[in-house]
Order: sequence, then structure tokens, then C-alpha cells
Amino acid sequence: MVQGYHQSHSHLYDLAGYTLLNQQLYKATKGFPRIIESDLASVVVEACCKIDLTNADLFKKDLNQFISSKLLS
Repeated sequence: MVQGYHQSHSHLYDLAGYTLLNQQLYKATKGFPRIIESDLASVVVEACCKIDLTNADLFKKDLNQFISSKLLS
């Protein structure tokens, strides 16, 4: 099997792309589900989690306000 990208095939990728549909900002403060390295046993070498944000409104922040505050500081 041959894989990879070759410039001669670039026309095959002209229609490929991504569109950003939504952006949201959450502040991971106390109570937000997260993995904290210092809480893990030393034998843990890799960890991951998936978070369902449908019930995380308490942690939701206004993205535009956050960006504006960073631009002004």
C-alpha cells in the first residue's frame, strides 16, 4: 500500500476543507471535570477524558469579551 501526499495529486484535494461552526470558551475552575497531574499515581503514563459540555453552562464564558479583554491588556 502506498500512502502520503504527492503534488501531482493536488487537484484531488481542492474541494477538501473545514469550516468553523462554533467556538465556545469554558473556564476550568474548581468543579470542572479535569485531570490534574498531581492527583495521578506516578505509574500513570497517559490519561485522557471526554467531557460532555451540555451541562457545563456554569463554566461557560463570553468568548468575545475574553478576547477583547486580552487585546486591551
